[in-house]
Parts: sequence; C-alpha cells; structure tokens
Amino acid sequence: MKTGRIIEHWTNTNDLCLKVITAVGNATNVKARPGWIRGDQAIDPKVLQDMERLRIENQELQQKLAATNEIEIRFDPRFVGPDDTVSVDYEITPTTQPKTTEYKQVKLTLGEIFVGCFEELRAGLDDNDASHALG
Repeated sequence: MKTGRIIEHWTNTNDLCLKVITAVGNATNVKARPGWIRGDQAIDPKVLQDMERLRIENQELQQKLAATNEIEIRFDPRFVGPDDTVSVDYEITPTTQPKTTEYKQVKLTLGEIFVGCFEELRAGLDDNDASHALG
C-alpha cells in the first residue's frame, strides 16, 4: 500500500534521525507556507494608524447621520440635476399596415429617466443594451 504515499525506508535509529532532520529541514526551508506571515512583515503601523483614523471618521459620520432625520442632498446649480427636464422625441411605427409613423415628444425629469432604467444600468449592460433599455 505505497501507492500515492511518500515513504522513506530506514534501517537503524541513526538513519531514521537523519531522514527526519532532512525532511523537516526541507519542509521548513524549501516548501512555501502560504498564510504564514513573519512578525517583521506584519501590518505596517502606518496602515494601522490610517485604519484607526478612518474608523473614527466613520463613527463621526454615522453619528451625524443618526442625528439627522432627513438627509439633504444638494446639487451644484451649475450642473443639471435630477429635477431638470429634458424633451425626448420619439417615433412610433406600427408593424401592421398602414405603416403610418407618429412623431411624439414627452418631457421627463432626469430623475424619472434614471429611475426608469436603473435596474438595467445596474445589471452592467454594454452600451448597445443600455441604449435599448433607455429607449
């Protein structure tokens, strides 16, 4: 029953001792030990300081959020926002006869457009599929 096993034969205690020392030396020096981190290679103290700073900042923000019943989101007035309207022109061409194309226009807010296609955009569609979903 030696199949798939690594075995060493020995004849006396000195031979066994030599084979054990050689095997242990190879195991500790030659073979990689993933997951083992030497004490001198542990987390840099600077990283620990940054983590502590971020923890404190996170705690302060959570306290501010808890103290506020309503979050007020402000948009820079120089840029368009979710309440700005756009006119969307579209056409309807029936698949049956007579093929009379109707041209229509609808006014929507950017927020309404975003809400309408949010799930499709979140799915990570490519440009063509996103364009189709937006349509």
